[in-house]
Parts: sequence; structure tokens; C-alpha cells
Amino acid sequence: FILDPELDRERYVTRYEVMPGDQRVVHHVILYAARDRAAELQAQDMAQADGRAGYSCYGGAGIPSTMIAAWAPGAGATSFPEGTGLGLRAQGKLIMQIHYNMASGAFADQTSIKLTLRDQVDYPGTMTVLGNNDLNIPPGLERHVESGDLVVRSTGARSAVNLWGILPHMHEIGTTYRLERVRGGEAMCLMDVARWDFNWQLSYFLEQPIRLEPSDILRTTCHFDSRSRDQVTHFG
Repeated sequence: FILDPELDRERYVTRYEVMPGDQRVVHHVILYAARDRAAELQAQDMAQADGRAGYSCYGGAGIPSTMIAAWAPGAGATSFPEGTGLGLRAQGKLIMQIHYNMASGAFADQTSIKLTLRDQVDYPGTMTVLGNNDLNIPPGLERHVESGDLVVRSTGARSAVNLWGILPHMHEIGTTYRLERVRGGEAMCLMDVARWDFNWQLSYFLEQPIRLEPSDILRTTCHFDSRSRDQVTHFG
């Protein structure tokens, strides 16, 4: 869904609160900022294609964009660390992407989001999605492990960056989540969720940011309990 915050100048998001309209069907909510005017026009063309509100797009925003906010079950209001924020262009449009879980049935939904904005921040930041999409989880296993490595420079970082926080995300058969920074063969734990709960998904911020070099490896290791499944589980 295309949203217009009607910004007359560049602003920075420092806090957000997503209010799902009907949590029986709202699986997750992600807010994106269109990268430029061309991306906004692309979104408008898709939104006008079928005469319905918004446009269909399974993953991402379907246009060049940056992530601004994310909500999953259990999350409340999220405040970024003091002095940090995510930039919004003057006159820029936002895209609210919602995934609906239709297994519970069809219900009317009107989800909204509150943004706290500032004119400037000391540390402009960015939100990046890191993960292993090549999942292959056989059914009937109590403890199946999936892992993946990502070199920091492959995320687009040309130089060292500061890591301020992490929002882990899995689905209902996930049981543990671990994220490590590997440098020179030595691993440093960045996030360790020993008991994953789909209905309690929070953002975690560090008291002091962790420095990531372009050659560092971000290693994700997750365990899954697939005893409730009768077929192989893949990403999505």
C-alpha cells in the first residue's frame, strides 16, 4: 500500500509503532521508503493495474526501496538507539507491505503505523535483511539445523559499519536462533535466542554498537522442530 507522509523536508525516523488491524490474519508488516521518484511511479503503476487498493507483491516492496520499520507478532513500539535514525526523503512516498495469513479465514483489516521523526540525527542508519533463503527442512525431525554465512561486504558495505541492533525472525517450527560475527576464524556471539517463540518477536539493541569490517562473516544458525510437518519445508 502506498502511503504519503507529506514531508516538506528530509526527516529521520527514530521510533515507530505498528498497530495491526486484525492479528488473526496480519502475519507481518514492513514499511519501506521508495528510493526515488522513478520507484514511486513504478509502484503507482502497479497499484492502478487492477482497480484495487495497493498491489500484489510476495516479497519486498516490488520497487527499489529501503526498509524503515518491521513488525511481527509480539512486537510493540520500537525506539532506535539515541542519536540514530533512518532517513526519509522530502516528498518521498512510503510502501507498507503486509503479509496476510489466510489460513484463519478472510477478515477486514486496517493496519496503521505511527512514526516519530526528527530533523537530524548523529548517526544516520540503514536496516538490512540478512538470512538463509535456501532452507530444506525434512519433516518429522525434533532438532534440524540450518545455517548460512554472509560476508559483510556482500551486504553493500564498502567500509566498516556499526551494528546497532538485531531483529531475529523465523516461523512457527523454529526453536533457536543464533547470530555470530566470525573474524579470523574466531566467532563472537551477537544474538542467541535459546527458546524461539513466533508470538514474541522483538528488536534487540546494543548498549554499544559492534564494529563490522567488510571481511567479517555473519553466521546464522537456527534449529527447527519439524515433527508437526508432513512435507519438506522451504523458504516462504
